[in-house]
Amino acid sequence: MNMKKIFILFSMLSIISFSNKLIEEKVRIENGIKTGPYIKIYDDSIEEGVYINGKIEGPVIIRGKNGTREETMYINGKREGTTIFYYLEGKREERYYNNGIIQGNTVYYNADKTSLASKYSYNKKNNTLTQTWDNGDREDSTFIDYRVDGPAIYYWSNGNYEKHIYKNGLKEGPYEFVYFDGTIEKGEYKKDKKEGIAIIKFSNGYTRKIIYKNGLYAGELLK
Repeated sequence: MNMKKIFILFSMLSIISFSNKLIEEKVRIENGIKTGPYIKIYDDSIEEGVYINGKIEGPVIIRGKNGTREETMYINGKREGTTIFYYLEGKREERYYNNGIIQGNTVYYNADKTSLASKYSYNKKNNTLTQTWDNGDREDSTFIDYRVDGPAIYYWSNGNYEKHIYKNGLKEGPYEFVYFDGTIEKGEYKKDKKEGIAIIKFSNGYTRKIIYKNGLYAGELLK
């Protein structure tokens, strides 16, 4: 799998996992404790499950407004076991959680049944999460309150790497993409997508200014 496909894949996984902002929760409260079935309405999805003694317990389904779906299990208020993400066009991902933390192996399945495996490793002492893919790619990120938040570096197996920042699970703010030949691209992320002007400085000294709109290349600024 080439660099472009990997980058698109990682961006998509980040969006489905972490981009929710809670707008409303519908649940019965008895003696100050949430109990029974609940519905959480987020800006981009709806979550349904059950509270027992004030904690989410059992199967939980999250349906994205864009057609995606997530099926997970909660034990004592935390994710536990296998979580399955159903993306569009027949794609899906399987992750494993232990006590609310992503751990172990995860596998992404393409629509054509081919797969890309990766493994999560969480360091509780310094709140870092490392995800490594079977093709040699790796990302080191900051993991706070069960989501990626803060500085991160994504390393491609071909020698390229990118420094970026996560806010509430989405890439936001300045990034620096360094190619294996020394070329450097600097720009901005907005809501997990490249946006605006990016400056590319080639190893031979030549400089280009390009434009991104909604994460896609939209042209070049001529001198």
